[in-house]
Amino acid sequence: MFNSKLVNRLDCSLLEQLGYLVAVYDQQWRSVYSCEKMADLLAINVADSSNRSLNDFVDSQDWLVLKESATLNDGEAHDVKLPLLDIKLRIRSTTKELSNNTFYIFSSEILTIDSVTKKLPEINESVILDVDKHLKLGYWRYAINNNSLLWSEGIYQIHGLSPDNFTPTLDSALSFYHEDDLPIIKSLVNDAIAKKKSWHAVTLRIVTPDGGVRWVLSSGCFYQLADNKDSFICGVFEDVTEQQRVSSEHNFLVTALKETSVGMVVADHDKNVIWVNKSFERITGYSLIEVAGNKLGNILQGEGTDPEVVEEISEFLQKGMAIKTRIKNYHKSGRSYWNELSITPITKGSKVDYYFAVQNDVTNEVNAKLELQNLNHDLEAQVEARTIELKIINQKLSEQANIDPLTGLLNRRPLNGYIAEAQIALNDGNQPLSYILIDIDDFKNLNDKFGHSVGDLALEKVAEALIENSRKEDKVFRLGGEEFLVLMKAANTSVALTVSERMRLAIASTPIFVGDDLINITASFGVLTDGRGLSVEESLRLADKCLYQAKASGKNRVVSEVRNP
Repeated sequence: MFNSKLVNRLDCSLLEQLGYLVAVYDQQWRSVYSCEKMADLLAINVADSSNRSLNDFVDSQDWLVLKESATLNDGEAHDVKLPLLDIKLRIRSTTKELSNNTFYIFSSEILTIDSVTKKLPEINESVILDVDKHLKLGYWRYAINNNSLLWSEGIYQIHGLSPDNFTPTLDSALSFYHEDDLPIIKSLVNDAIAKKKSWHAVTLRIVTPDGGVRWVLSSGCFYQLADNKDSFICGVFEDVTEQQRVSSEHNFLVTALKETSVGMVVADHDKNVIWVNKSFERITGYSLIEVAGNKLGNILQGEGTDPEVVEEISEFLQKGMAIKTRIKNYHKSGRSYWNELSITPITKGSKVDYYFAVQNDVTNEVNAKLELQNLNHDLEAQVEARTIELKIINQKLSEQANIDPLTGLLNRRPLNGYIAEAQIALNDGNQPLSYILIDIDDFKNLNDKFGHSVGDLALEKVAEALIENSRKEDKVFRLGGEEFLVLMKAANTSVALTVSERMRLAIASTPIFVGDDLINITASFGVLTDGRGLSVEESLRLADKCLYQAKASGKNRVVSEVRNP
């Protein structure tokens, strides 16, 4: 939209070919000229636009803002040679509702009205510079006849260049386009030359000399002078890099809202659903089509929903306040679930425009708390339940740390603790403590011949024999490899030897089948009975000495030693 004082320097027909809506107003904002597209926007005939005031089409509030911003009063004259403002106006018509359209309002030199309908005889450099300055666009002109290219200052700025050190040609100008966009612009230019075709608002990328990328909206058209001798392609660039960045951020945020794991809902001021994301559909079972235009309370609430929570939500929202609570809702399938719900009113002024809700299925968490509450009727029960819980956890941790995963026996880690406990009984009650050290005979040969799986099976069978033939109070350990230990409290040599012999016979009579082959395994035993409180290291050394003697004497036997004060 141009003030009439510019028309002697801007070719309206050229701008219209490039896709811009053009209207001309005098200093009293009366219409002098409107292009067909502008007349269509205003829902009037081109002939009817003459002498119509801009005030007839602009929203009343925007009209006041326009006049105040432009410091214009009806009947005043201004001699301003720079753009007054770039403002978004809401345009109304007799048949169309208000719509947002951006128009540029300028004021410059005085114009004689009858020059409005005239076509400029030629395209000259002043036209290009005026468009560049007043429309905030980069303007270029390619002369087909002499293969020359003219850039405006705005084009140089977009490319990061200066007219002082760069003279553009068609080939050099095309070389700045991103490699993915180069075929597009080449095709557009070739069609303009060969077929006189125009293009409008094509998004392209320019790569600047420093490697930066600028996004531009490109428009161009074929233009021929009245004498049909000189032909041109004229075009404009609008740098939309910032808009592209904002759009990318917007798209990222929209994608994040759609794909986040929590359910999200947007409702209008009457609480009717406008939009939901995928997680809402997953949590509730309802699609956007099924809930759009409805109030979620009517769909998700059921007989188990607490009416007090519903009332609390209603009270907060009526006051325009945000609320976070938990409420029992119902899935489309009919099953209930606990919903952690946050609702925030989005206001404009004092009125609510939208409601934004975030919900998450916390059924497992709520059920866990309810189960715990059912067990904890009083403080004593709570302490007891917590103690049991900690005991179970500690027991599991202890089992994981102290148990040999293959055999299920105790490993070496808790050995010192059990020996220390047994030695206390030895010292207090003069009760002897016996160590039985067991080693599977020829275990390496078994592993080498039949493989580790058979070796593991042998270890499991030996462990079972030791457990089944030891006393209930005895502790059985796997020390590592094929070596085991049985710790016997209050067991003299006679008892230790009896148990050892029973375990030896059980191992020797345990068959292991490998395919059709039967394998018999044996073990040697070293027994130490301590009656005076030897150290752990000394006790195991002496038991190992007995075990060595059993091996040296032919294996599959028990050798013992007694150490009394």
